[in-house]
Amino acid sequence: MVTNRVLNVSSGILFLALLGGCSTNNIQPTEMSQLPVNVPAVVNTTVIKKKIVQKPVVHRPRPQVATLAQQVAKQRLAKQKAAQQLAARKRQLAQKKRNMAKRHLVRKVVPKQVVQRRHVVKKAAPRRYTPRYQAVKKVPQRRYTPRYQVVKKAPQRRYVPRQKVARKAPPRRYVRPVPQRVYVAPKTAMRQYAPRPRVQRPQQRPQQLPQLRKASLTGDFAGNTQAHRFIDKMVSRHGFDRRYLNGVLSNAQATNWMRKMAAKDERPLKRKSRKNRKKNRSPSWTRYRSHFITSRHINAGVAFYNKHRATLERAERQFGVPKEYILGILGVETIFGGNVGKNRAIDALTTMAFNNKRRGRYFESELESYLLMTRSARLNPLTPKASYAGALGLSQFMPSNIKKYGVDFDGDGGVNLWKPDDAIASIAKYFKRHGWRTGEMVAVPARSRGKRYRSLKVGFKHKHSPARLSRKGITAKYSHNMKGSLRFIKLNARGGDELWVGGQNFYVITRYNHSTHYAMAVHQLAQAIKQRVEPRSHRIISPKVAPTNKRSISVEEAMELLSASNDRKDAVTELRELTAKETDWS
Repeated sequence: MVTNRVLNVSSGILFLALLGGCSTNNIQPTEMSQLPVNVPAVVNTTVIKKKIVQKPVVHRPRPQVATLAQQVAKQRLAKQKAAQQLAARKRQLAQKKRNMAKRHLVRKVVPKQVVQRRHVVKKAAPRRYTPRYQAVKKVPQRRYTPRYQVVKKAPQRRYVPRQKVARKAPPRRYVRPVPQRVYVAPKTAMRQYAPRPRVQRPQQRPQQLPQLRKASLTGDFAGNTQAHRFIDKMVSRHGFDRRYLNGVLSNAQATNWMRKMAAKDERPLKRKSRKNRKKNRSPSWTRYRSHFITSRHINAGVAFYNKHRATLERAERQFGVPKEYILGILGVETIFGGNVGKNRAIDALTTMAFNNKRRGRYFESELESYLLMTRSARLNPLTPKASYAGALGLSQFMPSNIKKYGVDFDGDGGVNLWKPDDAIASIAKYFKRHGWRTGEMVAVPARSRGKRYRSLKVGFKHKHSPARLSRKGITAKYSHNMKGSLRFIKLNARGGDELWVGGQNFYVITRYNHSTHYAMAVHQLAQAIKQRVEPRSHRIISPKVAPTNKRSISVEEAMELLSASNDRKDAVTELRELTAKETDWS
C-alpha cells in the first residue's frame, strides 16, 4: 500500500510540474529517502494561482484576399522549391552511395616479395578499379572574345618627305637657222588656172507619185466592207496612218482579168472524167511538160548559169542544194526573170482578198505582210509587179515567205528578190528549211512487172516502203541513194504511163508548189540544163524538147492543164503568169 501511495504522490508532483502550477523546490530528494517505508509520506502541496493580466485588444485590419493568379503563383513556387529540395536530397544520397562504394571496393594491396634463388622479383600491383561513374575532369572552355573587341592600332609611321634630288638639265642642242627662200620670178609667163566650164544638163523631172493620202476610201473598193475592216485592223494593230491606207487602196484597181481569176479561185473547176475528154487531146503530163521543157527554157538556163556561176556555187556550198535545182525553180517560175508578172502586186492582192469568199482571209494576210514589207523597206507599194496571186520577184515568193526565207546574199542591206543573188540564196534556204537532204537523189525512173502497181496510191502525199514496191513489181532502173520511205509517181504520157520513184527531196520540191507535175517539171528541167553545162555527168535524163511553134492557149485550157495533177484538187493556185490570155511562144 505504501509503495502505491509513493507512486501516486510522485506522479502528482510530475503532473503539477508540467502544468507549471507548483514548484518542486520544496521537496528534497534527501527527505524522501529519509522517510521510513511504513510511514506514510506527507506532502505539502501548495497551489499557486497565476495572475491573469488582461491585455488590451488591438483591432488589426484583415489581410486582403489574394487573387487567384497570386495563389496559383504561390503554389507553383512552393512546388518548385519542393522539387529543388527533393533533387538536392537525391544528389546527396547518390554522392553518399558513391563514397561508400569507393570505400568498400578500393583496397590497399601491398605487393609481397617473392624470394627466388638468385634475385628478388616483385609482383606487379593489381590494377586499380575505377568505376564508370567516376567523374571526368572538364576541359576548361575557351574564353569568348567578341568580334567587336578593340584591337590596338599599330602606331602610324611618321611621314618624312623625301629629299628632292636636283636633276641635271639636258645639254642644249644647237639648232641651225633655216635659210629663208627667196622668190625668183620665172623667165616665161605662166598660164593662169581656169576651171572647166560645167555643162548644164537638163534636169530630170521628178517622178510624179500618186496621191497616197486621202481622207476617205475611193476607187474600186470604196463600197467594200472588207476593205474598211482591213483598214481598221491595220491602224489598230500596226499603227498605220488611216489617210495613207485610204490613199493606197484608193489607187488599187480590180481589173477584169483579176476579177475573173478571183472568181475562178473562188469556184474551182471540177475534174472531168476520162469519158468526156476529147479523143484527139494529148494526155495531161505531155501537155503540161510541153510548156516548161522547151529549148527556150534550157538556153535561158545555160546563159543564166554562165553569168551567175559563182553565186550558184556559193549558195550550193552554203545550203547544200544543187545549183541545177535552183535553176529549175527559176526556169519554171519566171523563165530566169523574163516574166516576173505584168500586174501590180497591190491590184492582185486587194482583188483576191476582197473579192474571194473562199480564200479571202489568206490573201488578206498576204496583203498585210506586203504593206509591212514596203513600209520597212521604204518602197512605194504601187510600184512592184507580181503574178495574179501576188507572188513577187524572180523566185515568186509570197509576201509572208519573204520575211521567213529571204536572204540578203549580195550584202546591200535588204532582201530584193528582183536581184538574182538574193533570189538564188532565198530558194536554197527555202529548200534547206523544208528538209532537203544533201547528196541524195530526187527521183529515178522505174519499171514494172505486170499490172499489180495499179493498186498503189500515187502522188507525193503517199509513202511506200521499198519492200512493198518490190512486192508490187516496181523496181528502179538503176541504183540510187534515196533512204527511208519512197513516193510512187505515175505520169499519164503519150506513149503510156511513166513510172518514177521519188525520195525526200522530191517531196521538198512539192513544198514550193503542191503539185506532182510541177515537181517533175522542175526535176527534168534541172537535169536538162545540167546535161548542157556538164555533159560528162552521170545519170542524167535527157528529156525530149518540145517544139516552140505553139499556138496561144485560152484561160480555160490553162486551168484544165494545171488541174490535171493526180493529187491536187485546187489547181487554180498553181497558175502563174506564164498562162496568160495570149502567151508568146516565139
